[in-house]
Amino acid sequence: MRRLIGQTYLLAGLTALLAACGTTAEPSASTPHLSAQANQISTTNFTDTKMVLSETAGSFGAWASGSFGVWAVGSFGAWASGSFGAWAATFADGTPNPLHNNVNEWHQIRLAGAQTLAPNLGKDVIVAVIDTGIDLKHPAFSGTLTPNTTWRDFVGGRTDLDPSEEGTTADRAYGHGTAVAGIILQVAPNARILPIRVMGSNGEGNSTTIGNAIIHAVNQGAKVINVSAVTDKDSSISKSIEYATNNGAYVIMAAGNQGLNPVQFPAAKSAQTNIPGFLSLSVGGIELDNRKSRYSNFGDGLEVMAPATDIVTTFPNGEMRAVKGTSFATPVVSGVLALALGEGYSADNAGQLTEKLRLSQKNVDIENQDLLRLLGKKTLGFGLLDAEAFLNRIK
Repeated sequence: MRRLIGQTYLLAGLTALLAACGTTAEPSASTPHLSAQANQISTTNFTDTKMVLSETAGSFGAWASGSFGVWAVGSFGAWASGSFGAWAATFADGTPNPLHNNVNEWHQIRLAGAQTLAPNLGKDVIVAVIDTGIDLKHPAFSGTLTPNTTWRDFVGGRTDLDPSEEGTTADRAYGHGTAVAGIILQVAPNARILPIRVMGSNGEGNSTTIGNAIIHAVNQGAKVINVSAVTDKDSSISKSIEYATNNGAYVIMAAGNQGLNPVQFPAAKSAQTNIPGFLSLSVGGIELDNRKSRYSNFGDGLEVMAPATDIVTTFPNGEMRAVKGTSFATPVVSGVLALALGEGYSADNAGQLTEKLRLSQKNVDIENQDLLRLLGKKTLGFGLLDAEAFLNRIK
């Protein structure tokens, strides 16, 4: 395990998976109905389902105390210029730059080449972070958020315009959404983050709330929707994803952290051959040696693998932390899609970006022979994300 020079190494394990705590249904009266703008969506045959963030309580520990220090500049714009020279170990004034610790992961997915091919760096592409909220005052998010009239907090049956992280560092999911947003902006620094709070600081929510959030994101112009929450059964979220994809939005979802086959819902349906499957992706975790992360779900429904362990990113109160889990592989893929959407790609590829991304992966069968011998092909989806090959494919 790598050590960050001069700093304590911090890992994140945020909440219990549904399989560990059981499936419960929230009373329907406590959750809002689907928005009026999407009242054509039927939720017949679905019940409200408990959702949790994809991290497993106890496996990696809670968010640790300490920090990498306050953010040193007011914008992520300094961090991606199409060259890893921007990811130096220190800022110009000599202040340590914790983000350089992600260089190995970015080399693994060939991010530098992808950013060179996408010089707009995701400019003005709206990426919805449907999560625990974010630290709206974090310096890393200065100038990167959508107008505050578009923000939403749906937790507890309420709807307001303040999707701030709530709770304290003692809460197991505190800072999860902030960490997700920070990863997106490392990959696509000029994207715009639409923060939508659907999960409490305990990492729990429900499918009706998340479905509402997806619809709201689409109606606010989001082109990429990041969902790092999971459940063990299908729910009304599937209908909201259908609404999103029918409106040209890409929905990127975590595979889950049980270390089991298959992946959890809603990501499990992204491999289907219908329109929602065509414009959505499930994301698992991979290590620097190209072996599947031991905690990542795999097998049926898994499509893409991305770095998920020891990713340094934003944390509330101007801090930085290192995180671990498929929740954090997911925004890597969301950011790469934002890079593509910020460019004038070929019209022949309109609506086909996820398919092109799938076909641009690096095969990792050799590094995972033990798993393949046990379970056969398609255990690891299409393999490791290759961001540069993807950007080349859509030119």
